[in-house]
Amino acid sequence: MAEKPPEQDVIVRDVQMPFLSMVVFMVKWALAAIPAMLVLFVVAVSLGLVAFAILAPLSTVLDRLRGPAAVAPRTPSAPTVRGRSAYLDSLIRWDSLQKARESARPRTQR
Repeated sequence: MAEKPPEQDVIVRDVQMPFLSMVVFMVKWALAAIPAMLVLFVVAVSLGLVAFAILAPLSTVLDRLRGPAAVAPRTPSAPTVRGRSAYLDSLIRWDSLQKARESARPRTQR
């Protein structure tokens, strides 16, 4: 058998390439990246769906294990009869409560 020549390290210092050839090469490179990005996108979506399929039922199982007290009751987010949100109603109640406390305090003269 023929012996292999010993390996040598190579350092590239300069590349002589015509400008038009470099442009064509870079356009081909960009076009070749499109299918690669599509493949990566499909792989990422597939992994996300698998993770969702595994983890979504797990949250339901954990909620059942914790019991009904661990699950917070859902409060309706629809506006109340007067057309305001529950948060706004609580602010109005708090404000009127503060005003009632201030009016109940004895006033001191300065």
